[in-house]
Amino acid sequence: MDDVERDKFLKDEYMKLQDQYEDYDRRSLTIKGWISAGAAGAIALGFQKGESPVILLVVAGFALCFWYLEASWKIFQYALRLRIQELERHFRGEIIVVHPLQIYAKWFERYARINGTRQLIGAAMQGFVMLPYALIIVSCLALYTYAILRD
Repeated sequence: MDDVERDKFLKDEYMKLQDQYEDYDRRSLTIKGWISAGAAGAIALGFQKGESPVILLVVAGFALCFWYLEASWKIFQYALRLRIQELERHFRGEIIVVHPLQIYAKWFERYARINGTRQLIGAAMQGFVMLPYALIIVSCLALYTYAILRD
């Protein structure tokens, strides 16, 4: 394979990786919209007089699950960065030989290094990951406490 053909493959791979990287954020925003709308309705229902406030604990539990899933999703997304950075260095002329069509191998290489509890907590605590989940959980717990004390 000559340099021109290799660079064409690398460019195509770079564009695919950038699309995938951005797609993770699009999907996260969609999921945030779903959980926010669902939580708002469930909170309103759980706060009604005569309704069981336990629904607020269920909503907090769901929010916690989705928060965990989004943090995991971020780790998956970040595993693409190694290859994206490698390709960018190649196109800047810093790396002369980069083998094309290595998305799978490079993703697993990076994922093996960043998949751990500390990294997961770090991803979860980023402001754009944490919201709206932390707000939903705190709100549900506060409203649950209020509902129990009210009755």
